[in-house]
Formats: sequence, structure tokens, C-alpha cells
Amino acid sequence: MTALASTDGQRLRVPAVIDGPAGEAAITRYRLLVLEQAARAARGTPAALPAGDPLVRDLFLLAESAAVDQLLSRLVPGMRADLAAARAGALAERVHNASARL
Repeated sequence: MTALASTDGQRLRVPAVIDGPAGEAAITRYRLLVLEQAARAARGTPAALPAGDPLVRDLFLLAESAAVDQLLSRLVPGMRADLAAARAGALAERVHNASARL
């Protein structure tokens, strides 16, 4: 099971070990995880998370992810390529996992 990064708005939680490549690629991925969680904490995402309807919650989190990506692209333009690569990798993984279940 892969450990996930998260925030409660006060603390950032990042995994002690991440799966994937080593070296500079791992450092870049870890840095991106930290920046994403810091942006969510600064935006107040945990406090605004809707309770109740799981669909509403998922849609909120999807919109929030897009907003965080846009914020990071603006604030840390040097990481735009890393952010795009992370999103492409996540999409490829979801497509692969969905295909494996069929």
C-alpha cells in the first residue's frame, strides 16, 4: 500500500518513504508532495471539506486539486514541468489500474 500525503490545515503529513525512482526524481516528487499539502493548508482546504454526500466531497477535492495545481504553477514556475509530469503519471496509473480490473 502506498502512503499518502495529507494535511489537517495545521500539520503536513508526508510519507517517510515514497515508491518510485530514486535520486533527484525522488527529491522532486517529495518536494511536490510537500508544496501541494502546504498549498492546501494555506487555502484552508481541510476546514472547507464538505461532509455528508461523498459525490460532493469528491467533486470539491477534484476542483481543489486543480486550484492547487494552478496556484503552484503561478508561485513556483520552475516546477511546472514536474507538476505536469506528476499529473500525467497519475493519469497513466489510473488508466492502467482500471484496465487491470476489467
